[in-house]
Amino acid sequence: MNLVRGLALIVVLGTLSLPMFADDVQFSNNGGTFTSNAVRTTLSLSGSGLFAISGLAGLGVPNTSLTLPCGLCLGGVSLTTAALSSGELAATGAGSIGSVATFNPGGTFSVTSSLGGGLVFSGTFSAASWTKVATGTWTFTGTIMNGTLSIGGGSPIGIPTAVTVQLTTVGSGFTTNANGSVSFINNQGTTNFATPVPEPGTLTLFGCGLVCLGLVGKRRIRISDSH
Repeated sequence: MNLVRGLALIVVLGTLSLPMFADDVQFSNNGGTFTSNAVRTTLSLSGSGLFAISGLAGLGVPNTSLTLPCGLCLGGVSLTTAALSSGELAATGAGSIGSVATFNPGGTFSVTSSLGGGLVFSGTFSAASWTKVATGTWTFTGTIMNGTLSIGGGSPIGIPTAVTVQLTTVGSGFTTNANGSVSFINNQGTTNFATPVPEPGTLTLFGCGLVCLGLVGKRRIRISDSH
């Protein structure tokens, strides 16, 4: 009987050690400015405020379904692309509707917040593009394949699935700066990624718990048969 109780306790501890993950995580931002470099081969976003976060409650961050006026932003979102692989960021004049610029893999993307003792999501783009959807309006779309999330200074959590980033300009066209760069006002954007998976060590512990549970059931059957 003591052996049965001991094995049952192992099963319980193994189950409790499994992390609780959210089904879907989303960061929402607005404001800030997209700016190219002087030769218009890269694009960066700065000054964009994080105004909404959802889906992090399962990772131990309280009050994570939040939406705030940007005057009370939850943090910030920034990015820098790798160099253009094709197309152009802005032609002389308005360019043609539907024109697309694509970037090489690389660059950086970051979300930071003081929520939960400090939250950082970062990664690099495996693909990114800049698409004109209407006169004066462009959409940035990117995919991140190696993103990591850390909360409260803890160990980074690897994100196993593709993260999608989509940001849209405000529709006021672009400004050509004195050095030849162009600037666009960001309107809004979202970053989505699916549930992180448990670490291999946690899965092993959970598997051991299931094996022990099977042994408990087998022992109970033998005891019942002997009577």
